Amino acid sequence: MQSSRWFRIVPFVSVVTTLALASITGCGSEPSTSPSSTGAAGGDTSGTGGGGMGGGGAGGMGGGGAGGLGGGGAGGTGGMGGGGAGGMGGGGAGGMGGGMSGGEFRFELPERWPGLPGNLRLLSDLNGDGRVDAYLSSPHIMQNHVVFRFAIAQMDGTFNQTHEVAFSGTSSASISHVGDFNGDGHVDLFIAAGIPRYLLLGHGDGVFDAPVPVDIRWGAFGDMNGDQRDDVVEVDTYNNEVRVHLAQPDGSFVLHSKQVRDLDLAVLADIDGDGDRDVVGVNWTGGIYVLPNDGTGQIAASIEIDDGSQWTSVTTMAIADFNADGRDDVVFGVKDFLGGLVLVMLGEASGQLVHGSQYPTRLPQDLDVADMDGDGYDDVVLVSQPMAVTSNDLVEIFYGDGLGGLGDRRGFWNTQGSTVSHLRDVDGDGLTDVVLAATHVALNKGNRELKAPPLSVVYDGEDGGDTLNWVDFDGDAKPEFVIAQNNGPLEKYAFDAGLRLGAPELCTGAGTAADRVVRDVTGDGHPDAYVVANGTLRLWLGAGGCTFGSELMPLQNAWNMQWVDLDGDALLDAVYAPSKQIEVALATAPGSFGPPVNTANTTRCYVAPAADFNGDATVDLACFDNLTQSLTFWMADAGHHYSQGQQFTWSVNEELRNPKALDVDGDGDQDVLGAVVTNSVRLEVFLNDGTGNFTRSTLLDNIDAVGHYSVGDFDADGAIELVVPNNQKKTGVHRFTSEGTVTHLFDYEAPRGMDPYDVDHDGDLDLTYTYSYSNRMVVAVVRNLRF
Repeated sequence: MQSSRWFRIVPFVSVVTTLALASITGCGSEPSTSPSSTGAAGGDTSGTGGGGMGGGGAGGMGGGGAGGLGGGGAGGTGGMGGGGAGGMGGGGAGGMGGGMSGGEFRFELPERWPGLPGNLRLLSDLNGDGRVDAYLSSPHIMQNHVVFRFAIAQMDGTFNQTHEVAFSGTSSASISHVGDFNGDGHVDLFIAAGIPRYLLLGHGDGVFDAPVPVDIRWGAFGDMNGDQRDDVVEVDTYNNEVRVHLAQPDGSFVLHSKQVRDLDLAVLADIDGDGDRDVVGVNWTGGIYVLPNDGTGQIAASIEIDDGSQWTSVTTMAIADFNADGRDDVVFGVKDFLGGLVLVMLGEASGQLVHGSQYPTRLPQDLDVADMDGDGYDDVVLVSQPMAVTSNDLVEIFYGDGLGGLGDRRGFWNTQGSTVSHLRDVDGDGLTDVVLAATHVALNKGNRELKAPPLSVVYDGEDGGDTLNWVDFDGDAKPEFVIAQNNGPLEKYAFDAGLRLGAPELCTGAGTAADRVVRDVTGDGHPDAYVVANGTLRLWLGAGGCTFGSELMPLQNAWNMQWVDLDGDALLDAVYAPSKQIEVALATAPGSFGPPVNTANTTRCYVAPAADFNGDATVDLACFDNLTQSLTFWMADAGHHYSQGQQFTWSVNEELRNPKALDVDGDGDQDVLGAVVTNSVRLEVFLNDGTGNFTRSTLLDNIDAVGHYSVGDFDADGAIELVVPNNQKKTGVHRFTSEGTVTHLFDYEAPRGMDPYDVDHDGDLDLTYTYSYSNRMVVAVVRNLRF
């Protein structure tokens, strides 16, 4: 079993709000904010778990941000029938207009279908009114039966349940095909519920007859003999047979023909252009075959198109006409030894399929075909697993050129674990939208973009130990994305107009050490690179662009270091914490420091938000130590010595994560937030009275187990918002009040681990999602659609 590669995220410093932040190494990163009177504010770093004093200076003390050693681990086309323009009905706040609404801002994410209760899934137009209806499959495992409940979409966007159908003798059931099996023009359903399968004949009003058992295994569906009824081409993997069952007017099936062939997947396509559907199938080794149809449903012996030796399996396939010659072509989602391919094969008049174009991708899971950009050519919508095998993170659209090619591709962040269930015009604007997992919609914005976060698969290198940096290299206040490879050079990626990352630029200098952090620590506007390794600060001064000078080693014993401008000269000074000590080294020139000022006999200080907690214009520290389950405030004097202030403790089985310093209640002083992790996770706040005395309380209970959270002024109104995952798939957005409590604004459905940056440079905070698995990484940008 592969384990996730750990990495750390380092913040991009940009003036975007009026909030001053100080924060630390954690599972994510915050933006820095506008400076106070004493210097530029900083942001925090990330990774899960920590080490390093990490993050940094806010509270008007300038500098701040990254620092510290350590860091943490971090079938068939269309096929759903029915429907038409405007078929969504209702809507409500946030509607299908793009983004989850609440407060004065919203995020551009795939949205839940309006009016759809949480337990229903979209199906098809069951009653011919142009709206997509829904169903619920409820297994009752102890009773060994499954109940299907059907619901009809109303004009106001709600759903009314019509009736239910029960299947006995099974604990699972799914809808294999939506079609018309008896030729009466009404929607029927083919149900997979063990053996036998079942047929539900519809009345055209959302009501179905009782289930009729059908002795047919899984297969492909379509009219094989031109009688306007859907037939079944059965794929019997146990007996290595392909059998054609012709549908009858009474809803029964007659076995018409069969051939010996070991297939696992099949679709029906007119690849020779003679007007009837042939069988195109693949077997478990990835071999591709064609079984010609004579127009009556009689299939001939299979023709081998490819033996599949270049890949390991075919996971999904669909039909289209990619070269506009009137013959069906087939697109395959193929897994190979490096990940996967999208493979196009073109139909020939001879009945053969010939290799067309192919495109590397990541572990393809599901695909479908439609004209997504309105140019008259078929495009491919693919769901794949670029990361862990438990999450379908990536939706890619491959745009057809009408000549058989799919050269222009765009990636989007998916709702977790989805499939492509519908491709249809949801909002009536003439553009095809993407319905995901039968519950969510990514609306088509035109110009080959969806209302879903643009996503990039940006890395394919060495496994382990990489640091991710958000850096402004060219002074335009827009972040670039920098990966410090373990034992490799720095790689810089710029965002294009669609907020996807382009090709990497390799930086020169800055060595090859793991955990390098990139940021301007000398105040000259050029990003520098550094790492603390075995207590030694290794520093490469930036020479402009992505070029760095020779290595310097100006500090020793600099464990748990962070950068803070202590004296207001724009040179960031070093605050670090050897065992039970706090040391301060003032920068005297770029890369040079004066003798350290030492405070001995302190508590351990593994991670310490830095801020002026008591209002005396010095930088204080909030040191937390999970060996003693304590958070201790250390107050600085003008000579940079520290004396102990308040100390807070937790139970022996509890751990504090991701402490951040910021003014949560808007009273002008710096408070502290932190996630307390035990059997359940809670978010605690330490409210400052302005003199460095704190009152502790629980802000939120039962948040996500990782303890990650983010803060920022997302709507630029001066109030601070809090973004906290409720669980692995849903995140809550809250707003701080003047009492230091929070008001819930809204939830959105997305995985944990998102952090705020103004990526599109429009003055508000967007959300970024970065995830690494093995030697691959995705970066997604969730736009803030501020009202």
